[in-house]
Amino acid sequence: MVRFERQDGTADEVAADTVVLAIGWRPTAPGFIEGLNGGAGEVVAVGDADTIGDFVSAINAGADAGLTI
Repeated sequence: MVRFERQDGTADEVAADTVVLAIGWRPTAPGFIEGLNGGAGEVVAVGDADTIGDFVSAINAGADAGLTI
């Protein structure tokens, strides 16, 4: 079960086996990935969330992560 808050502030939840977050082009805030680890089975960071690099590296990392699902 994934619990989240909508933009209007209402809480909601949805059943899911896999969740993919695409959260923008800026590097992820420190501690964000670690915070997800407490409530998720497995967290895989790719792109700038893992290591700052170029778009080719980010695309390859995302493709590799997708193959593990």
